[in-house]
Amino acid sequence: MAELKAKIGLETNAFETGLARLQNKVGSFAKGIGGLVVGAFAFDKLLSAMTNAINKGDQLQDLANKFGISASQLQLLGNAAELSGASLESVAAALNKAAVNAQKAGQDKNLAEGFAKIGLSLSDLQRATPQDILMKFADAAASGAIRGQEFALAVQLMGRSATDLLPTFQQGSAAIRTQGEAMGGWSDTTIAALGAASDAIKVISNVWTLAFGNIVAAILPATAALARSSTRLPSASKA
Repeated sequence: MAELKAKIGLETNAFETGLARLQNKVGSFAKGIGGLVVGAFAFDKLLSAMTNAINKGDQLQDLANKFGISASQLQLLGNAAELSGASLESVAAALNKAAVNAQKAGQDKNLAEGFAKIGLSLSDLQRATPQDILMKFADAAASGAIRGQEFALAVQLMGRSATDLLPTFQQGSAAIRTQGEAMGGWSDTTIAALGAASDAIKVISNVWTLAFGNIVAAILPATAALARSSTRLPSASKA
């Protein structure tokens, strides 16, 4: 009896040891799989962040080139606009309209008078960038010089999208710069590099698209012939 108990005890110990080893292996395997999954999600997030950075840099560079202004300063203005619920797109639209109307003001008395209300003469407009116009409007709005006319003047000088920027403008140019800098931004060099990276990606993507298109065009006749032959049923043999 004592012998039997000892044998059972040994077998039990062996079973428990084996079970513990199995649990350790399962745990290690689970950790390994978990690490792979976490790594995959981390890589996906990293790739998404890189793509977003390249796209935003490209957008900033394109807009800066279009309006002849500093890309880094444009980003700061976009930052301040976002804090007030607007967007970089609204800033871009306002810049575009301001540039067009500044050129028209010499032949449009109403536009000339509108710019004069925010402190810009026709000679000032010849030297001012679209960003200068937005900042001048902001200072006029913050000082109360155009109180009660902000909405109408914003639409007249910078288009309807500028009304989204009124809460930003009403703080004045100094506050806009402070807010934009507090959010942080890239240098002109970094933005230019991101824009160049975006252009390179577009070129590579187009090359691959053309290559695959040529491959498909080359194999399409053979694929169509194979498809036609596969639909032909053999004629039934006569009994």
